Amino acid sequence: MCGRYYIATEEENIEIKMIMEEIRSKLKDSDKINLMKTGEIFPTDFVPVIINKDMKKQPDILKWGIKLDTLKSNVIINARLETIQEKPLFKRMINNRCLIVANAFFEWKKEANKKVKNIILLENKKTFYMAGLYGTFKDKDDLINCFVIITTDANSQMKEIHDRMPVILKDDLIDYWLFDNNSTIFSEISKPFENPLIIKPISK
Repeated sequence: MCGRYYIATEEENIEIKMIMEEIRSKLKDSDKINLMKTGEIFPTDFVPVIINKDMKKQPDILKWGIKLDTLKSNVIINARLETIQEKPLFKRMINNRCLIVANAFFEWKKEANKKVKNIILLENKKTFYMAGLYGTFKDKDDLINCFVIITTDANSQMKEIHDRMPVILKDDLIDYWLFDNNSTIFSEISKPFENPLIIKPISK
């Protein structure tokens, strides 16, 4: 699964800075800009996400997680790749694909009677994109665009701490995921990301 991830500040990462500047230009007259968060990202945070707008990449601010009236408290933050074409909730979002910008994600490893928090980064890339789906949902009295992160089987490195991981898109699949509605994309992204990861425990 993916329960938290990290977005660098503008001072730390030029790619993030460019995305933020485009969002500010687009939403300069909207109160939504004040909700946007960087740093460690938690479910229900409003964050920069890239969507397909008229066949162009467009950064926007979306809320991580879907709260349904049928759920008393839980928020749906992940979608299993294996079932997104079957479950009604995700079938309605299947053509609303997005790129979730990140610089790292977190996972907890069970060790004896405790869980150790790990940060996972890509060895050869500072910024990467996770595959997501989004849709418009009622949130209290408002309609809000919310997204979920798609997860798949863990790769050989991640299996040491967890059996799932987010779908990290290789460079040649980023545009394919965002713009091509051909269902074969799901088989293309089904293989676990095998590029080298850096996994570091950050708490005991």
